[in-house]
Amino acid sequence: MGLGSAISIPAGSAITAQLGKKLGMGSVMGLFNTAFGIGGGIGPIVAGLIMLATSLAFVFVSSAIIVLIGTIVFYYLMKKNVDYKNLGRIV
Repeated sequence: MGLGSAISIPAGSAITAQLGKKLGMGSVMGLFNTAFGIGGGIGPIVAGLIMLATSLAFVFVSSAIIVLIGTIVFYYLMKKNVDYKNLGRIV
């Protein structure tokens, strides 16, 4: 989880900052941080309930599967996004 966060949070923040220039920095950063806050609050509770119903190993395996699915969905959504394609260009 630490390595994944070290990779995903800076990349997510950079994409959010680029989109914030177009959509409004306060709104975009607020939404980004709200999503992290909700996930950080609800995630451990859900993981604990899953662990009680199954096992600790299942929590980690299911988390890995969810992250993999999320990564694949994110990749395909960003691949089609015109704003994302233009991020590297100097305007």
